[in-house]
Order: sequence, then structure tokens, then C-alpha cells
Amino acid sequence: MKNYYEKILYLARKQKGSCAIALAYNEGYTPQELHHRLHKTKLNTRLYPLFIDSVWNLVAVDHDMHMMHPSFARISILEAAHREAFLERHPTIAKAINFKGEI
Repeated sequence: MKNYYEKILYLARKQKGSCAIALAYNEGYTPQELHHRLHKTKLNTRLYPLFIDSVWNLVAVDHDMHMMHPSFARISILEAAHREAFLERHPTIAKAINFKGEI
């Protein structure tokens, strides 16, 4: 994934420096990795190229919390299709949330 460190720092800052799953369960873990809300499969990558690695589809999580709650924050295919269509209509926003170049 391109711009991995920029994305994890951005999401950690947005999540107040805590794991998204830990926030939901009132525990204090720091994020260590990125979790895709919609699985990053070959099919999903072909269907949703702008959305799949955007910060809208990522959550910064702690590894142990991710293993205990693997389906946390999943989204539907319908929601992914709506967001992909939005990003296709608005390329400037797509660049911004994928951290690609200057806005």
C-alpha cells in the first residue's frame, strides 16, 4: 500500500492516538497496523480502485484487538459502491484521501 505511514499517522491522530476497536470497548491500546473495512481482495481492488486503499476504508488498530474482533467496522458492498462512485465524480477528494500528490 502506498503512503502507509502517512495514512496510519493520519488515522491515529483522528482516532485520538488509540486503536479504533479499543475505543469501542473502552480499553487503551495504541494502533499498530491498518485494517481494511472492506477486504482487499483482487475482485474488490478491481471494482473499487479508488476506495480500497483510501482512509475511508482503513482503520488503525492494535494487532491483538484485531485478532479478537476481526469483523470490526466492516462495511457493505453497497456502501463501498456508493463511495467509489463519489470518488470517481470528485477526483480532487480522491487524491486527498489517498494521499496522492498535492491538492
